[in-house]
Amino acid sequence: MTLRHCSSLCIRLIALEAGQFTGRALRDWVLKVASGAAIAAMSTCVLAHDTWFRLAPRQPGSGLLALQLGEGTRYPKNEGVIPGSRVIGAGCVDEQGRKSALLPRSEDGILELRSRLSNARAAACWLELPPVELQLTPELVKVYFDEIHASPAVREVWEAQQKSGVGWREVYRKFVRVELPVPGAAQRDPVSAGALRRAHGFPLELVPLGEAFVQTGVPAEYQALADGKPVAGLPVQFVSVRSPLGIWTQTDAQGRIRFSLPFGGEWLLRATALEPPSSAQAPWRSRFATLTVQVQ
Repeated sequence: MTLRHCSSLCIRLIALEAGQFTGRALRDWVLKVASGAAIAAMSTCVLAHDTWFRLAPRQPGSGLLALQLGEGTRYPKNEGVIPGSRVIGAGCVDEQGRKSALLPRSEDGILELRSRLSNARAAACWLELPPVELQLTPELVKVYFDEIHASPAVREVWEAQQKSGVGWREVYRKFVRVELPVPGAAQRDPVSAGALRRAHGFPLELVPLGEAFVQTGVPAEYQALADGKPVAGLPVQFVSVRSPLGIWTQTDAQGRIRFSLPFGGEWLLRATALEPPSSAQAPWRSRFATLTVQVQ
C-alpha cells in the first residue's frame, strides 16, 4: 500500500461526502487538502472514512446547543465540510424525553448544526447521510477490510468475486449519534440518561444502554442495532480524542458490548457493517455508524 494510493482515496472519499465540487472547484479543493490528507495517510493510512459529532467550541447560549459534524480518516481531525443539504433525519432529545429539531447553521470550515433545548441538562442527537457510491481497486479493498475488521466470510466472498473478474463497487450510508451534557447547564439532582437512549430504527446505530452516564473505569453497555434488531459479531472500535490508538471489541449474540473505558473525556465508537452483493451486477452495501460519548 503506497502513500499515493491511500491519500488519493482519502481525498476522493472527502469529495464524495461533500457532494458539491466539480471541475476547477474540485481541483483547487483537492490541492488545498492534499498535504493534510497525505500526512494523515503517512501516519495511519486509515481508509474507513468516518463522520462524527463534536461539541462546538463556541456555544451560542439562549438555550441553543451547537454541534459540529466532523469528517475524516482519523478522529478527531476534520478534513472536509459536509453540506447541510445532505443532512437527513436529524434531531435531538433531552433527559426529559423532549424532542427538538437539529438544523444546519453554517459551513465555514466545518458544518455546524443547532438545536433549541431550552433548560435541558443533557442531550442525545442523531442524523443520517444519504447513500454514496464508490469504486475501489483490489489493493485498496484489502486495506479497507483491515481498517474495518472485515470478517473472514466477507473476505471469502470478495476473493471469489475477484476471481470471476468483477470489480469492487460499493454503496455506503452513514449514521451518527452523540450523547453529552449540555454546556452551562445547572448541576442539580442526578440526571438519568434513559430518555436519551431510544433507538431510531436506523439501518445501523450504536446506542448506550441503561440509566447511568458513562464513567471512567466503570463498565458500561452499548448495543448495535439494525432497523431496531441486534447486530451480532459486529467489530466496534473505541477511540479517545486524546489518542489515535483505538481499542477493538465485538458485539455478542444480543448485539451488546460491555466495556470499561480507562480515562475520561470524549470517546468515539465506530463500526462498519458490510454486506456482500446479492448478484454479480449488484454493489456491496455498507453502513457506517458512530457514537460520541462524554466519559465523566
